Formats: sequence, structure tokens, C-alpha cells
Amino acid sequence: MKVFKKFACIALVLVMTSCLAACAPKEFEHQKMVDFCEDHDMDEYDDYDDFIEECSSYLTFRRDTEDGIYLSCDKSDAQDIYDVIFNRFGPYPNYDVEQTTVFVYSDEEGGVILCYLFTMEDEKDAKKLYKKYSDQDSEDCETGEGKGYTYFIDNGDSPKGVPMLEGFYVCGKTVLTFKTMSEETDLIDDLCDAFKVKSPMELD
Repeated sequence: MKVFKKFACIALVLVMTSCLAACAPKEFEHQKMVDFCEDHDMDEYDDYDDFIEECSSYLTFRRDTEDGIYLSCDKSDAQDIYDVIFNRFGPYPNYDVEQTTVFVYSDEEGGVILCYLFTMEDEKDAKKLYKKYSDQDSEDCETGEGKGYTYFIDNGDSPKGVPMLEGFYVCGKTVLTFKTMSEETDLIDDLCDAFKVKSPMELD
């Protein structure tokens, strides 16, 4: 009887451990971002310098196309995306980044969407970056907790009435963030649906 109870306890522990593992939040996956970009017919770039040059033309000239480009990289290139594009004006601390996937998209009206997925070297840095980002004031923003992630979302308009959406989501040591000034709000809804996070379009 004692042996049976012992095995029953072991079995119970294994079941509970498996359930907890299944319920634990999965970090945002870079492959999911790559798949999203491919599904939306964005062009893949393998070379960091070529991507930076093309990305600059998207952000500077506001081309009236309906397409995008993306890059998925690690090591020094991943760090440079954080330093050179995301943090180019230095508002955030100089955290170490392991992996980055980034895309820039231009709509038919010349609006732009810029989105990053960062994997930080330290989970604490991801949380600190979220804290720094979410400290900005906006009457239209919302912060909260989702299923395994923390978020900051904002829904506003430019002086010309173009939707300006922001999202910042952290799960473990991964950070998903985007800024838009584009009429193409469906793309953001699709992105948020792909990652199972709350969209800024859900704000009243």
C-alpha cells in the first residue's frame, strides 16, 4: 500500500509539473514574426547594411507603395538594429540584445509601420525597457497584463487624422514593439492576432 501511495504521489507530481509547463507563457518567437512577414509578402533582407539603407528610404521618403521589408538577425547585427534604429536618439538604456527581427511597411498613402522583436540577453533588461517605455504619458494609452505578457498600447491620431498606433509587449526576455502612422490598421490587428496580444485597435 505504501509503495502504491509513493508511486501515486510521484505520478501526481509529474502530472502537475507537465500542466504547469504547458500553462507557462511561451516567449514571442522570431520565426512567428518571419512567417508573418512572409504571409504579408514582405521582402526578406539577409544583409544588414542593405536593409538599413532601404529602411532609411522607407522612413524618409514615405513611398506610396503597399509593401514591406524585413530582416531577422543575431549577434552584432541584432544589437545594431537596437542601437541604430530603435534607440537612434538615445531615449532608452544601452541593453544587450541577442536576436532581432524587424520590419518596415509602407501603405498606399505613404504611411509607415515599423515593428521590432527583440530578445534581450537579460530578462531584467526587458522589464526595465518596458518600464521606461510605459512611463510616457498619453491620455489614450493603456497598460495591463495579458496571458503571460505585460503590455502598453496607445491609439491616437496625427494632426492630419492618420491613425497613430503604438504597442509594447514583454514576455520573458522578448520584447515586441511597433509604432505606426498609417491607415493600414488591419496589418496591426493581424500582427497582434498572430502573437495573441491585445491590439491598440481594441481601445475605445
